[in-house]
Amino acid sequence: MIKRDNSNRSEQILVPTDYSTYSFEAFPWAAIFADKFDAKILILHVIPQSTADWMTSILGNPWDSILKQQDSCMMEYFTSSMDADFNPALEVDTLVRVGHAAPEIIETAKERNTSIIVISTHGRTGRPYVFLGSVAEKVARGAPCPVFTVKPSSFNKEDETSFDEIHAFLAN
Repeated sequence: MIKRDNSNRSEQILVPTDYSTYSFEAFPWAAIFADKFDAKILILHVIPQSTADWMTSILGNPWDSILKQQDSCMMEYFTSSMDADFNPALEVDTLVRVGHAAPEIIETAKERNTSIIVISTHGRTGRPYVFLGSVAEKVARGAPCPVFTVKPSSFNKEDETSFDEIHAFLAN
């Protein structure tokens, strides 16, 4: 059972999600960091303004209801992405913001004094990427803290050596 955040821990890991399968790949990495550094996790979902306007325009769909649904979805996806051997006592909280993804992620990191952002990339390259850029790249360029990017399908629980190397690097 993952606990809700009720502590005064100072280390916080921000994990943005857009509910894509790519974004879920950041969750296990965030859990490793949280466990190793005794940090709490904040899962962030940014809803575009036009989507938020549409969602609240539906009769009987108030913003509080939308927030509860988003909170439930984020926790469900986080929990389902964890293997049985991950620490069940991880402290996780969720947040929904409205706006453009990269600026909202950066602003949340500043406001919450985030220690590190763990964000997945979509692994796109080539001409469309050059014109559109990526949220992960914009976050990495503007974040007030380190950003750990996760390439799709890069998490391998069996590969403890790679995490040990990361841990040693971050400990210095």
